[in-house]
Amino acid sequence: MPGSSTRLSCKPTRTRIEPTLATDPRPPTPRHPRGYLISSFYGLHRSDFPIGDDSTPEACDQRGGNHHHHHTVHFGRNKMSKFIVHTDLRDRFIYLILILAAALSSACVTPLSVMQPSSGTLDNATADSILSRFSDDVSEPDSETDFACAVDFNALSFVDNAQPAHFLRSGDVGTYAGSANIASRADFDAVMATPGYVKVVNSITWCGGFGANIIGCATIDSTSMAVVRWPGSGEGSLWAHEYGHTVGLPHRSNGTAIMNPTLNGNQDEVDSAECGAFISRATNNPLNHSGIDTGAASAGSTKASRESDFPSSHDFELSDDMDIVDFVSETFVHGTPAHLAEKFEGPENAKILAAMLADDREAEHWGNIVFTLGVIGGTDSVPHIIDWMDRMSSTKMDWTAVRQISAGMMGLGYLGNRTGDTQALSYLAEGAYPRTSRDEEQNLMRGAIAQAAAVGIAVLGSSKALTLLEDLEYNQNKQPHPHTLMAFDELFELHQEVQEFGVHNSLIH
Repeated sequence: MPGSSTRLSCKPTRTRIEPTLATDPRPPTPRHPRGYLISSFYGLHRSDFPIGDDSTPEACDQRGGNHHHHHTVHFGRNKMSKFIVHTDLRDRFIYLILILAAALSSACVTPLSVMQPSSGTLDNATADSILSRFSDDVSEPDSETDFACAVDFNALSFVDNAQPAHFLRSGDVGTYAGSANIASRADFDAVMATPGYVKVVNSITWCGGFGANIIGCATIDSTSMAVVRWPGSGEGSLWAHEYGHTVGLPHRSNGTAIMNPTLNGNQDEVDSAECGAFISRATNNPLNHSGIDTGAASAGSTKASRESDFPSSHDFELSDDMDIVDFVSETFVHGTPAHLAEKFEGPENAKILAAMLADDREAEHWGNIVFTLGVIGGTDSVPHIIDWMDRMSSTKMDWTAVRQISAGMMGLGYLGNRTGDTQALSYLAEGAYPRTSRDEEQNLMRGAIAQAAAVGIAVLGSSKALTLLEDLEYNQNKQPHPHTLMAFDELFELHQEVQEFGVHNSLIH
C-alpha cells in the first residue's frame, strides 16, 4: 500500500545494553531446546540453541554460535547435574520474562472508556466495531499522503516490532449521571465532568455556541469528548476526529484528513504530526508524561469551557464549483455553518431546498436542508419548514429525526428574525411546550426539541421573543420538567447578542 513503509519511532531515549560482539547483534539466548518457540517469533532459529550432549562452549563454537562465551568450571557430569538444571531453569525463566515484556511493551494501545446516558442503547460489540474503524482510519494508509501510524515502543533494540495504533474499549460501556442532550454550555461542562472519556449523547445543540446539526464536540487539549450516534461507516471517523481535538489537534483543510471539519465517509488520513498526537496517550508510550488516564479511571474534564477552547468552525471553505445541493449534502461535524449558508441566499435556491424537504431520498440531509432554508429563505419558506416538521413529529421519532427537527426550530428562528414572520414566532412558542405521552423515550425526544425551540425564540431577537423566554423561565421555575430544563441565562444572553450584533454573528459560525 502506498505510504505503508513510513513508521513513527517513539522509542524511549535511554541507554540500552547491547550485545558485546559486533559480529553478531543478537543477544545471548537460553540454552534450551524449547526456547525457539518463543524466540523464532523474533527471527531467531532453532540452530541458535545448544541441544543435548553438545551443549558445551566448544560445541557452540563449532556450530557457529560463538556469540556468547561461558566461564565454565569443569566438574563431573553426575555431581553437578542438579546445579546445571537449576541454573538453566533460572536463565530460561529470566529470558522468558524479558521476551514477554518486550512483546507486550511494543504494542501501541490507547484504552478509551465509553459512557452514555441511561437512555443510551450502545452495547459493547457496537462500541468495539466503532473503535476498530477508528483504529483503521488512523493506522492504515490508503494514499501517498496518508501516514501509516505504526509505532514501536519496544525497549529492546533486537526486537523490531512496529505496531499500528489501536484504540480499544476499556471496561464495559457504562452510564453517566447527567443530561442526555447537550443544549447549553452548562450541559456541556456538566457532561464532560462526569467520569469517562467518550460520552455518547443523544443530541448536541451547543458546542462553543448554539448551532444546528452538531454531531461531535470537544475542546482542544482536553480529557473528554461528546459524540452522537451516526449511521454508517463514518462513525469511526467521527470518534477519531473528536479524539484528535482532545489531544490538541486543530482542523485541517485537506478533504480526506480525519481532522477535516466535514464527514463524508472518506476522512481517514493523518500526517506524521497528527500520528504523534494520536498515540501521545497510549498507555505504554514512554514519552507520555501527561498523567491522563483515558481508560476506566478517566475522571472526565472539570475545567469550565471557554469559547476559545473550541476548534474554529471557519476552517471549511466553499469551492468555486459548489452549489446549494453540494453544500447541504455535506456533513459538518460541528454544525451547519450559517455564515457559509448565507452565500446561497436567493429565491431559486430556496425553491430547490423546499423541494428537497419533500423528497424522501434526501432524508439523510434534511437537517442541513431545513436549517439552510431558514437562513436563506423568505416568508414563503415558512410553511415548507412547518409542514415538514409537523410531518416528522407526527410519527414515532428516532434521535436522528430529533436532531433534524431541532435544526428546523433553529432555522425557523433565523428565518423569523430576517423576515419578521409572526407564524414562525407562534410555532416556536408552541414547540417550547412539548406534549407528553406514555412513551418515556418520546417524551425525552420532545424535550430536546423544546430546548431547540427555545433557542429559536432567542434567535428571533424581538421584544415578543424576550417576553416568551421570560414566560418559559417562570413556568420552568414554577413546575420544572426534567426533560425540558433550559439554561435561561444563556438564552437571554443569546437574545441580547442577536439584538446587538445581528443574527449572523450569534449562532455557530
